[in-house]
Amino acid sequence: MLSDWKLLGFLDPVKPIFGIIIDGNVPFIVLTGLIGGLLIKKMAVKEFKKVIPIFVGLGLIYLMAGFVLRRWFIISKIQATPSWGMICTGISMLVFILLYWIADVKGKIRWAEFLRPAGENSLTTYIAPDILYYLIWSSGIPLLIYKQSHDPLIVVVGSLVWALLMVGLTALLARFKIKLRL
Repeated sequence: MLSDWKLLGFLDPVKPIFGIIIDGNVPFIVLTGLIGGLLIKKMAVKEFKKVIPIFVGLGLIYLMAGFVLRRWFIISKIQATPSWGMICTGISMLVFILLYWIADVKGKIRWAEFLRPAGENSLTTYIAPDILYYLIWSSGIPLLIYKQSHDPLIVVVGSLVWALLMVGLTALLARFKIKLRL
């Protein structure tokens, strides 16, 4: 918030190097994920009744804070506004704890089997879309129509379809033994 309010001007000399840290959104999202991971790791799966209310409570608090902050900061991923960071973190905590409850507590994992290639080849899944984006954009063929739409439903459905296509592409590449690794 201090960065958005332009109160960190004294850090301008180091902004070319530490800009993403000074802006605050990425460290906020990473640290809340880290804290969430530590909470899960510290608690045994048997003690899920203790951790679920913490995640639900924090998720709801972050969501509410994000919508309250919207009065002063627009919700914008591109501008990495505090309201966007809070809302995304709130949604992430709620979705994470739901998935934790389904997969780790209840042991229901077969429903997510189609996502296995993306989990096993995360670097490929992460980088392949960028390669395809540039190939599509350089071709001039408007295949990614959903990205220019002003209709939120089209954007969300298009993004989900694209994500599933990338999982499928990763699975296909893995069949041909094409995997990116560090």
